[in-house]
Amino acid sequence: MKLSNLSVITATLAMRSPSRGQLSMYPPGGAGRIEVTVNGDLSTSGCLNVDGAWTVNTGNCAAVFGNGQGGISTENGWLILDEDSNITTTTTTWSTAWVGTHTNQDRTAHYLQANVGNTGGEPWGGQLWFSDQAPEGDAVVTLNGKHIHAPVHVILTFASTAGDS
Repeated sequence: MKLSNLSVITATLAMRSPSRGQLSMYPPGGAGRIEVTVNGDLSTSGCLNVDGAWTVNTGNCAAVFGNGQGGISTENGWLILDEDSNITTTTTTWSTAWVGTHTNQDRTAHYLQANVGNTGGEPWGGQLWFSDQAPEGDAVVTLNGKHIHAPVHVILTFASTAGDS
């Protein structure tokens, strides 16, 4: 089972990664949005809203800001992981360190991960995120970093909007 999951992740990375370029992992910085892509798909399947939930209604995508040190905020607060590794928000200080894979120092960060290095009972997640179902219409779905047996596996991308008009 692990080999097959690893093969899927490797194949997805190969499909979505540029053929050339230097890959670096570091926290996102600047303005952007968090796009959601079902693992294995080439196009996005929605985004995170202001509460950190997955929505397919792109009119509800949150404008986010990466502080360059691991914190990502929406208008409702910092995107964090709760004690069960669910993505949510808080208005207190940020407690989740986000990093992603950047190509050639680009601001867009692919394959977002949270709290890299945490294991076991501590909150962590990524490169794959999990849910029991995909949202439909205006419904939202909570994403989790640990529930690998959930039927829906997605990838999160910090899509930079820096320079957008």
